[in-house]
Amino acid sequence: MEMKVVKHTLYTVISIVVAALILLILPYLGISAFIISFLLSVYIWVTLAVSWNILSGYTGYFSFGHTAFFGSGAFASAVTDFYFDIPYFITIPIAGAVTTGMAAGLGIVTFRLRRLRGQLFALTTVVLTSVSSIVVINNWGDGIVMHSVKAFWPFISIPHIFYTLALILCIASISISIALYRSRLGLNLFAIRDDEEAAEAIGINSFKHKMIAFCISSMLVGFAGAVFGGWLKYVWPETVFSLNYSLFPILMTILGGMGTWIGPILGGVILTTIFQIVAGGEAILNNIILGSLLVVVMIFLPRGIFNLALTGYRRVRTPLRHPP
Repeated sequence: MEMKVVKHTLYTVISIVVAALILLILPYLGISAFIISFLLSVYIWVTLAVSWNILSGYTGYFSFGHTAFFGSGAFASAVTDFYFDIPYFITIPIAGAVTTGMAAGLGIVTFRLRRLRGQLFALTTVVLTSVSSIVVINNWGDGIVMHSVKAFWPFISIPHIFYTLALILCIASISISIALYRSRLGLNLFAIRDDEEAAEAIGINSFKHKMIAFCISSMLVGFAGAVFGGWLKYVWPETVFSLNYSLFPILMTILGGMGTWIGPILGGVILTTIFQIVAGGEAILNNIILGSLLVVVMIFLPRGIFNLALTGYRRVRTPLRHPP
């Protein structure tokens, strides 16, 4: 059994490395700027979906706070760049530290109080989104221009740089998700999701585990916000504090398969492609598609595409392995 797990892990690692190397060299093979931009969007959305799943899919704590972390990450990067002349690459970990601190502050309060579980936790993340957006609008309502992004590495294509940054972040997020999924920490998170009181009864420290998941999730979103802000070069509150950054990752994860490591990847790729092909990036059409798909997925695919395919595969495989 252990040999089987080791082989499976090895195949997964090799697959990720090969896929990452292929995607890494794509921009240098002469593909169009549109394809580069589209793939960059896919990497950002997959990162957001994977990070949402680390908290909500693994622990069962539904969050609407991605918009707060994404926008705060983008503005943390922009503010440190504009006001303190800090090089852009250093602003990315700063953005992650800021959003991790936000999650830790909220988690210390909400995860300690038993009555703030479930729907009430989700409401606190909505409040966090409202408060963070109001703070940013009151202080930087006109937006901020990223100075260092314009100047760095003038001899290398800036779109290629941000493509690479987004890809690295996406691969790192997926790797972290897989590592958690197959670790003892992941098993404890699943136990909390299934029955938190029972998990605590057998000695699992639910507060510590939820804090770890929440901080990892928010950190990845903060990184994504910083990369997205640098790509835009001009960070505006209405752009980075859009509710889509909370809603789209939820739909992507549910569509692909909530609670699995591969589900958010499938959902992120499929939905980003649908939005681009059908809506062409138009916000109104995206929202119409979002609402329609959310209803369809909740009714017909409550367990997601991956779980549906896995169930079908097992049904087909069982008679083949045990013929009558």
